[in-house]
Order: sequence, then C-alpha cells, then structure tokens
Amino acid sequence: MPSDIARLATELHQQVISPLVTGTVVHPLDPIEPQQAEQAAQTGAGSLHGSDASLVDVMRVRHVRLLAPVDTLPAPGRAEWLMAAALSNLLIAANADINTLLSPHKTRQAIAYAAGILDHVPPIDTVGEALRRHATFARMMQVERVDVHVSWWSGSAVYRGCAAPKRLMAWPGLRRVRVRNERLALPDMVDEADPLRDSFDRVLSTMLEATPLTDLASCTRPRPRFRWSGSILSLAATNAGHALCVRVLRNTAGPAAADVLRDAMRMLQGCQVPWAVGAASSIVDELATYPA
Repeated sequence: MPSDIARLATELHQQVISPLVTGTVVHPLDPIEPQQAEQAAQTGAGSLHGSDASLVDVMRVRHVRLLAPVDTLPAPGRAEWLMAAALSNLLIAANADINTLLSPHKTRQAIAYAAGILDHVPPIDTVGEALRRHATFARMMQVERVDVHVSWWSGSAVYRGCAAPKRLMAWPGLRRVRVRNERLALPDMVDEADPLRDSFDRVLSTMLEATPLTDLASCTRPRPRFRWSGSILSLAATNAGHALCVRVLRNTAGPAAADVLRDAMRMLQGCQVPWAVGAASSIVDELATYPA
C-alpha cells in the first residue's frame, strides 16, 4: 500500500499539478478515492520533489507576481494536493467516453469522489494561503479539451480529447473526409443534456470556492455562475486581501467583471452580516472606477 500511494503521489504531480502550473497537457488519473487522495496529499506535500519541481516553483511565482511582490512561495501543501486530486476526478467525469457497459456509473462515481475530497480541504485562513492556492490553480479555468469531429461519406464520429484513428483519415478525397476540432472549456466538457451536469457544476463551484482568487479571476465565466462565496468575502474583508482581490480582477477578469460582481450583489440582499456586504461593495465600487 505505501508504494501504491507513493506512485499515486508521483503520478498526480507529474500528470496534473506540474502540467496545470506550467501550461502543458493535463492527463487525469483513474478515479481517486478520498482516502487515497488524503494519503497521497500527505506523501506529496511532505517529501515529493519531482525533476520538474524547480520549473513548477518558478511558474507558480510568475502566476502571482503581478498580485504581490513575492520571489518565492512554499511548495504546494496538503490542501492543494487534495484539490489536484479532485480536479483529476472532475476531468475524468467530464470525459463521456469512460462510461462503458462494464462501468456505467464511472462518471457519477468520479464526481462523488471529487466532492468527498473537497470536503477535506480546509478553508482559506490567511492571505498568504489564498495566494499560494492561486499560484497552483491560476490556469484551472483555462483547461480545455479538444474534441475531434470526423465525418465521411458513410458516417461520422467524435473523439473526445484524443486524436482520430489514422484509418479514418485514409483516402480523404475519395471518402469525403471532413475533420473539425472543437475546443471545450472545463465547464462545457459535460454536455448540456447530461443529467449529471448540475452535479458537476456544484463540485466545480466548490473547487473554485477553495481558491478565491482563482474564482474572482474567472468571474466572467458563463458557468458555473459567479457568486460571492464566504471565502472571497472573508479575504476581501482584510486590507491585504482586498488589494489582492482588486488586482486579480483588474489583471485577469477584464472590464466586464464589474457588471458580473454587481449582479452577484443581488444575492447578498437581506444578508444579516454587514461586513460581508461592505466587503463586496467596496470591491465593486473600486473596480467600477477603474478605467476600462
């Protein structure tokens, strides 16, 4: 068992954490159970240092350098390793091709595993922790899957996240082969008609809530719709956290962010916690005065 967990930690770092941070291709693992994720997180956060660890360190600092004048960051901790395992499960769940006659419930299982793992992720308790998590997950909402749509004179097929077989490309003129690549953002990887789409969105929202700066940076996304989470409001209630929130919105969310945040303020109507409303309002007001 220890060797299996060590291997899982290594694969999680090499196939999910490192490519997510550096912007290369993420290769999700087979569904990871919450207990396995906890053990791998303890192993990885405690001692794992891959051959590309230095590049990961450099890129994590680069992701947050515009937000704060930092030159170094601690390596990803237990929370980030757990979140990486949850993200891997979400990506597996988003791949409709995993459901076969032998495992028809694999999508549902992967989503449930991701939700269970995120239950063990502690809330943000310092501004530094928010910055560290964003350093690791800044690219999360930029993850895409390329689906290859192939049609020919007698049929068609879709290959999700992988290349089409070479045999289908043979004799393109004679067989009237047409190829179209479709890029899907993370929220769109689950089809609108899929009955598990709402469950997928809820877990993705929980994932974003665990890294509030990443949540703010992608607030203009169509799905899941942005809301003022407790983690964002708690961060924004401090002077240093407020500054980080405004900077990440100005640097990444674009001019449309003010309207999105203002619309989300309506959900806070009737809130019995004045400081929370004040924290959200101060960000909206400051962002609205910033020239587009």
